Amino acid sequence: MDLIDELAALIKALNDAGVRYALCGGLAMAVHGHPRATQDIDLLIPEEELAKIQQVAETVGFWIPSGRMPFKAKTPLAMEIYRVSKAVGSILIPLDMIIVSPALQQVWESRMDLPLGTIHCPVVSKEGLIRMKTIAGRLRDLADIESLTGAIDEP
Repeated sequence: MDLIDELAALIKALNDAGVRYALCGGLAMAVHGHPRATQDIDLLIPEEELAKIQQVAETVGFWIPSGRMPFKAKTPLAMEIYRVSKAVGSILIPLDMIIVSPALQQVWESRMDLPLGTIHCPVVSKEGLIRMKTIAGRLRDLADIESLTGAIDEP
């Protein structure tokens, strides 16, 4: 299983379908020059694109649904994640679609189009990643913030 190949196939399909999304999470860290281990694909998406993105993702094998998962529910930072996975042998590759919420609107608006191999991919900006990781607040996210903050401060 090669996560980068899976990502490339998904991004090509999403681009061909003309849906709006932005890569975020660990793979976006790598695109911004800060690679780290990750086992999933994370996308930031407007809610109105969810059904279309699910359809497109299914065409490249992401068809095992986990449904909606609330995150920080009933707080100003509330958001929802919809997960669908792809089975590659005995391995599941999760695709987490994070719905743009009021707390993430600026993150969505700051996305940028960056090259990913031979294709272009909308990616959450470094500042947007810092915002998302501040909201998540896990140890891994705090380490990512430190890495990204150093990159922003560099000339």
